[in-house]
Amino acid sequence: MSDTTHATDISEWQKVPQYVRTVLPVAYALLSAHNKAASDTGILAIASAYWAPQSGRIYVHTEEKLSDRVKTAYVNELKAACPVVFTQKTPDTSNAVQIKKATFGQTVGSGWRGANKVLGGPTPLSNAIVSGLLLSGLGYGAGTLAEQLLPERFLTPGSLRKPLAIAGGLAGLGYGAVNAGTINKHRPDIGYLRSWISSNDTPMNPPQKTASIFGRRAAGGNGLQAPIIPVDAFNRAVWSDASRGYSQAGIVPHTSPAIAAATTGIVTGAAMKARSPIISPANVINSIASAGVGLATANVAGRTLGALAGLRPAAQEKIQDTGLWAGMLHSVIPPLFNSR
Repeated sequence: MSDTTHATDISEWQKVPQYVRTVLPVAYALLSAHNKAASDTGILAIASAYWAPQSGRIYVHTEEKLSDRVKTAYVNELKAACPVVFTQKTPDTSNAVQIKKATFGQTVGSGWRGANKVLGGPTPLSNAIVSGLLLSGLGYGAGTLAEQLLPERFLTPGSLRKPLAIAGGLAGLGYGAVNAGTINKHRPDIGYLRSWISSNDTPMNPPQKTASIFGRRAAGGNGLQAPIIPVDAFNRAVWSDASRGYSQAGIVPHTSPAIAAATTGIVTGAAMKARSPIISPANVINSIASAGVGLATANVAGRTLGALAGLRPAAQEKIQDTGLWAGMLHSVIPPLFNSR
């Protein structure tokens, strides 16, 4: 790869953070508008929303065809100056950004959401009640059907429906307990009992540990909350390593332009969400997790970026010389996008 070609590649990839700064506020605004319109028209649980920045279109994807009445109501509620396309085919993600993912199936989505809403949810408690009633009913129905199909020498009438109904109710209770336990694990400040009545959308904190990566310890116990990532300086360090040359064959152990663009884009997005030029690893973790990435994967990435950003410039340059900087970024960034 020639120096000219490499410089051109770097120049193009370096546009990514600025692109994030441009489109992220618009995407957040459209997400908020979609959530309200989809909730008001009863399709929030079954609809995924995609936004194509170049064309300005919003694609609303559902497995089942929506009625004209629902489509008209959604467009009227959206109140956004952009064309809306309803589709049963998943949009091309290379040209569109998914801003909302469907949460439930078409059949049970509306009923589940409505029942949880009546019970003040969705919370672990409302989940337990609703799923318990649903599974209990299914168990009772399945038991009744089995009793009718099987000969009496195998089953006494009425002997199966009740145990299956009880088992279904207990399964629903267990589902709620798992939800409450998850909230309590990541938000111990709430407490286990209050976790049962806390919203399922309660912001999650990463698991608390005594020390961060490389053994660094900062204010806040584990360093996750400490603002140790100066965004502009860290992004410059990332691009500095990428500008030193990268080989697909791995001959030159420096950050590839694509990984550099993804890294700086993620950090820039987290800074915009936090509205601060200096952020913490927790900001990065929450930003990644809110995009649908698993908390464990987000945790590793956030801690790694925090560790690299927390090093002194001389230390950063030293580990860039050894290839460790690029190796860490190439290890934690691709999993965020389910690719290598």
